Amino acid sequence: MHLGIDIDGVLSKRSPIQGSYVKARIFLALVRILPGNVGNYWFLHRTEVRDDIEVARQLSQTYAVTVITARPQTYRHVTEQWLSEQARLSFRKLSCVGLAKGVPQRKYQHAQEAGVDLVIDDTDDIVKYLQDQGMAAHLFTSWKEARSFVEARDNS
Repeated sequence: MHLGIDIDGVLSKRSPIQGSYVKARIFLALVRILPGNVGNYWFLHRTEVRDDIEVARQLSQTYAVTVITARPQTYRHVTEQWLSEQARLSFRKLSCVGLAKGVPQRKYQHAQEAGVDLVIDDTDDIVKYLQDQGMAAHLFTSWKEARSFVEARDNS
């Protein structure tokens, strides 16, 4: 089985900028006008892994993983660094689909292109869109619960 896994709110703890595309877009607009590499610093050092991430790490040793995030392509390098250094997750591919209008559609397209069998995401509208397109998608609440869902699906 090939899993598609979101980052923010799934591999990482939710931050104040998450919860809406509008908040995230405003944050990224502010980051662009501030001096230095504030965005890189934020994504690498201020994004905390979830307390239960060990379960995700274990799943990534058993199943193929493609990470599909709404983070912009601008932050691809620092996101890869975060996945390697902080999340320590094994993955085949990273897809940064960006925050522009149409995130669910782009996540679907990237998941299809990567051959993903099941997407794990914490955003209702994304999960609903994927399911409406006939793709298996699971609304994330915890890694313990997600593992049970993945294993039950794998055994069916």
